[in-house]
Parts: sequence; structure tokens; C-alpha cells
Amino acid sequence: MNFKKNGANVMSLTPLGHVTFASFYEEENLAAQAAGSLRIAEPGGSALLAAREVATAAGNLTDVTLRGRFSAPAVFPAGPCLRIREPGGTLVAMLTAAGDLLVKGQDQTILPDPGAAGAYLFDTVVYAAPGLIYPAGLTGEYNLFENPTSADYQTRTIDLSDVFPNVSTPNGGDPNYAWPFTIADVPISGMARIPQGAGPFPLILFAHGNHDPTENSTPGYIYLCDQLASQGIIAATIDVNFLNGGLFGENAARALVQLEHVKQFRIWNNAVGHPLSGRVDLSRIVIAGHSRGGEAVGHASLFNRMDSLVPDLPPDDRLVPLDGTGLQPLGPYHFALRAVIAIAPTDDQYQPVEPLLPYRQSSTIVEHTSYFLIHGTMDADVVSFPGYRAYDRALPYDVNDMRRPASGFKSLLWVYNANHNYFNTAWGWDYGQNPPGAPANLMPAATQQTIARVFLGGWAQVHLLARSSYWALFRNPQIAVGQNWVPNPLTLVSQYHDKERLWLQTFDNAGPIQLTAPVTGTVHDGNSTVSKEYLAFGNDAKAFLYEQTGGLRIEWANNGESYNVSHLNFHGDISRFQVLSLRVGQSPEAQNPVNAPQDFTIRVSEGGNHFNAHASTIAALPYPGELSIPPVNTLGWGLDGFDQKMVMQTIRIPLSALAAAGLNVLAIDDVAFVFDVTGQGVLYFDDLQLSL
Repeated sequence: MNFKKNGANVMSLTPLGHVTFASFYEEENLAAQAAGSLRIAEPGGSALLAAREVATAAGNLTDVTLRGRFSAPAVFPAGPCLRIREPGGTLVAMLTAAGDLLVKGQDQTILPDPGAAGAYLFDTVVYAAPGLIYPAGLTGEYNLFENPTSADYQTRTIDLSDVFPNVSTPNGGDPNYAWPFTIADVPISGMARIPQGAGPFPLILFAHGNHDPTENSTPGYIYLCDQLASQGIIAATIDVNFLNGGLFGENAARALVQLEHVKQFRIWNNAVGHPLSGRVDLSRIVIAGHSRGGEAVGHASLFNRMDSLVPDLPPDDRLVPLDGTGLQPLGPYHFALRAVIAIAPTDDQYQPVEPLLPYRQSSTIVEHTSYFLIHGTMDADVVSFPGYRAYDRALPYDVNDMRRPASGFKSLLWVYNANHNYFNTAWGWDYGQNPPGAPANLMPAATQQTIARVFLGGWAQVHLLARSSYWALFRNPQIAVGQNWVPNPLTLVSQYHDKERLWLQTFDNAGPIQLTAPVTGTVHDGNSTVSKEYLAFGNDAKAFLYEQTGGLRIEWANNGESYNVSHLNFHGDISRFQVLSLRVGQSPEAQNPVNAPQDFTIRVSEGGNHFNAHASTIAALPYPGELSIPPVNTLGWGLDGFDQKMVMQTIRIPLSALAAAGLNVLAIDDVAFVFDVTGQGVLYFDDLQLSL
């Protein structure tokens, strides 16, 4: 069965319910995108699905755009919808009144490697403020900023002195290493790759973290900029080196620098006659940061919505305008940030001050944009994986309306044997420039950068190029291994939180273990040792925990012990949900065999019908990765307590598998974890939910 536009296949369905899109599909509001010969609308005339032509460097492509979401393999709900059948009457797909396309089989679309070069040619641009002359001591391509590509790419300076007191002092203040500017006239400097063509092209910016300021860290993400520009994205890596060195607490300034670079591209886009005039798609922007820059993207997502900032607690509680007023104005911002990317980030090195009396500081929460986090198990710099806390805080639920969708998605990738510095090609191994004695199992720099290309490229495909097919990569990152996009074997732990979810249990409540309202039911411990714990750093006996969430610890000593919730009542319609999801991970506690995966059975019941699956058949639960850098205690950073981190794995069970086992998925009454694979062990659980 083929759906055609102008004689060309847009979407094909087989008798098994497998769907193939012509190029890619987009999940979008179709109010202004319903043109074309293929158009399926609800009775009121509002489009649910339409085909359209998309211009690319290789020519026009035809794709399909959905008002809702795509799910495969899916459970077909009852109610008003368009049922799509084979000529013999077999139901293979359904288009719901919400615009969701549900298919019985799988998406068979062949996805190009998101880490590979695309078809666009691109221009290389250096932009900087005029008049910069760097001293001889500052090496590593700083001299590039002395000669912007053309007068069109001369920028401006900004005054950060109300936010942070000074730039750093490289090499102990030696004048041969002094910056040619002060904190009051910081230049907007960077290196960009700009696709050739009329555009408009979406925008992504990369910000480095802390490093020796005598070495320019900015070129370290050119490998990502080249790749993304070839795929039709304006990509730039920005200069924040003047905040590198022995400074601390400067992350608010880093965040503002990121936003000011976005502002610079907006200035160019709006400038008649500029080479970028009308060529920057200001509705599709992503900011990315590494290390301290990775923390700063979270602050930037917060500052982006603000018109003023209180940088410090009283008595130094002045209000800094972010609305574009002043001699060297900061802001205004309010950019259309589609997502942020945090690469091995720090956390809480800066805490925003709430601009209300009495003033108080609190951790930044990414709330209004999607969030992607990547970190390596052998990171010897940001050892403790504090970005995990930022991830847990991001896109929180509304305690007053637990059915309300989040405003974005979030995903996490924990890469075994990856380190901190190799995400930046200008940096050596975390202990220096590739010294002898590096661990044998340390991932090669080229491999680590391939992983960055694939997953950051996939995130950009979704959020900047509207290619929603790539969501599959974040729901199941092993796709990258199976498609040979990344080397095999590769151990990954991943998490994915959809914005559509209904919690059975968050474990964030005070008091005893219970279901999360509005869901009700009964909790049973099944003879296992069950405790609700706050999974957070601070417990010396459990230094492997570095989260910021409530969770469940389950220890079992005998085969067959269990934990389950029964008599479930969802108190509302759950027909849209297509997945039962949870987070689970094993710890390095003595009850778990060293360097061995853990496993258990997930059992879901409805009436007398049961579905059983070993967790390992869905996603592996590997033993926590070890830092393994000898000798561990030489840096004086307290690494002994941070050797291993327990990072949970998201397990997603398609409700279609339950339906195939004979369950009525709308009447699930029991979910159980049965510990019948290994004789003993400890696992931690969180976020039991229905999802998409």
C-alpha cells in the first residue's frame, strides 16, 4: 500500500504493518504546512498528515509531516480515528484524531549516518571584534581573531564586569600572556562554518570549558562544525578562553557569552546587505557546551527567558539588565532555543540568585527546552559526573498536574571508556598530552569523536532539521552500533524521557513507598529488602550515587524474591501511551558480582494474562565502569570516592508486546520485578511510567 504525492511514494505500508517514509518524517503543527496532493484531514478540515517538498543540497525531497507523533509497533486504541487496511481487510495502521500515526510493524526507513558528512558545501568564517592584537605567549590560533574573514564579520565587545570581576591572568600574569582586552570590553570572537545557499539555515553554537588559557580551546569543535555545516546547519565554536585558568564562579559570564554569540548571528541575519542577511533560521537554535561550558548551557537556557539578572547575594545585589539597555548592552535574548547539549558538564559552580526578596540561590533547572547529556566513564577531570544531577532536575513534572506533558525531551548517554578531553581535539588526554601509562582500555580519541559526531549529529537532526526518524537513536542508542555508525563492541548506558508520560511511581514523595497520584494501587515488597532513598551525593558509604532524585533500592538474597505494584487504577484515559518505561541500574555494592551484568524479570499482568521478559532482552545492565587511571590518588582530588558511578539504564517495553501476550493494555493491574535470574544482588529503580 503506497501513499503518493505527485506520483512519488511518500509513505509505504506492508501487510505486516511496516512503514517506510520517502525520506524522513516531521512531527509538527500542520496549520501552515498542509499543502500538497497528499493531505489527510479531520472532519473539521484541520490537517493530520500531509506531504511536502523539502529543498536540500541534493535536490528536493518529499517527506511526510504529522500533527501528532509516530509510534511503532503500536497498540491501536478504540475511538474515532482513520483505520488503514490492506485490501484483504488487515488493519496495518491508524491515524488518530490527535494526529498520531500508529503502525503495527516497524519503521523501515533507511537512516543516513548522522555523523557522516552531508551534501552541502560550506564557507569557513572567522569573526572577531576589531583591533585585537594577541601577545606572543598566547598560541594556538589566537592570531586568527586578529584578522576576521572580512569587514562583514567584525563584531562588537560586551561588558561583563557587572557579572564577573575580571578576565583570567594566563601564566601568572606575565605580560607576554596578557589578554588584549578587559572584562569590560570582551570581544565576540569565534570560528564558523556556513552552508552555501540561500537558507535560512538553523544554528548551533559550541562553547568550550576550562583549560590552560595559553592554548586556544576554540578550534577543538571544528570537527563537529564541519560535519553539521555539511548537513545544512550553521555551526560555530566560540571563544571563552579569557575565562579559563584559575577562575571559579564565572559560569554566569560563560552563559551570557553564549547568548551574546547567538545575538550576534541575529544581528547579522537582520542586517540588510550582510552575507548572512535572511540566512539564519532564528526559529531553530541549539547551544552546546563542554565541561564548564556544558554547565553554562543550562544557565543560558534560564537567562534566555530573563530581562534582568541578580549575579550575587546581598549586599552586592545590583540588578544587571538583560534587556538591551545601556552603553554596551547585554541582551535582549528570548531566542527560540530548541535544545541544549551538555558534554561532560560541571554543575552548581554557579547558582542563580532568584530576583525576589529574600534573595536565595538555587540550582539551575532546564525547563523550557530539550536537554541532551553525554559523559564518559573514564573522565579524569569532571570525575563525579555532576551533570547527572542537572539531568534529573531538567524538565520536571508539575506536581499540581501530573498528566501535563513536559515542555521538552531529555536524553543521557554514559559512554564506557570515554574520557573528558577527547571531546575537544585541541586538548590531550585528561592528564596531559597522551603520556605513557594511559589505561589500556582508554577509548582512542578518534573513536570518541566519532561517537560525538553521531549522537550530537542525531540530536541536531531532530531539533534543527526536523528529522524525527532520529528519535529512534535516543530511544535505543544500540542502533548506532548495529548500523556500524560507531565501533563495535561499545558499552553504552542511556536514558530517554519523553515529554508525554504518566507516572506510576516517581519515588519522590515523602513518607512510605506509594503510587504517584492520580494513579492508585497497592505496593508489595515480595520478601525483598526494599527502601526508598534519595539518590544523591553526600553518603560516603554510597559514593557511587551522584544524582538528584528519589529512587528505590531493592536488595535480594534468594532467587524468586520480588517487588510489585498491584490493583492499579489509572483514573483516566491511557490509550495514547505506547510504552511501559522505567530506569534501573546496578551498583558496585558487594551483593553484585564484579564486572558482570545484572538481570531480573519484568512481569506485567492483566486479569489472568501475563507478560514476562528479562530486562537484558530489552537493555543491558552493565557493571559500573571504573575510572582506572593509575595511580588514582596522585591528583589530590579525592578520586578514590569517585572511581565508579551507578548510572541507570532506561528500559522501554512496547505495550504492543503486552497486547501480543493477550493483555488488555488499558486494564493492566500489576507490574512486578521478579529477581529470578541471579541468586542475589542490588538494583536501584526510578521513574516507573507509561510513555510514548
